Amino acid sequence: MSARSSTARSSLAAFAAACAIVALTCAGAHAAKRRDVHGLPLPGGTRSISENLFESGQGFRKTVDYYERLLKKRGLAHEAIPVYGYRGVVVARFIAKERGSKWRALHIFRAEGRTKIFIVPSDPLDGSARPR
Repeated sequence: MSARSSTARSSLAAFAAACAIVALTCAGAHAAKRRDVHGLPLPGGTRSISENLFESGQGFRKTVDYYERLLKKRGLAHEAIPVYGYRGVVVARFIAKERGSKWRALHIFRAEGRTKIFIVPSDPLDGSARPR
């Protein structure tokens, strides 16, 4: 075994270790972005702008469809306000109907070419969504 092949093997081992670290870091970062906010998960690629406000990693329609499927699949009682536009902003809203829900309303809107998600938490004093 030559010194050259020994160096190549140690370089290959170091490269493999670096790749494993990068893969684990990326997986961890992705999982962190998929966290729940007031009991509602965020679509993939979503980033935080401020408390309860996020920029979706998907387009407006895909984000609305994501939450429609999610709420239906989980059987969460809600009122879906039809998509509407107002002064250049397109909006979709979901209002929680379930007592004890961690969220009161979910607003998805597109403005200036960006899709944003705002999750309104339930009132911490009563701990429930107000039924309509």
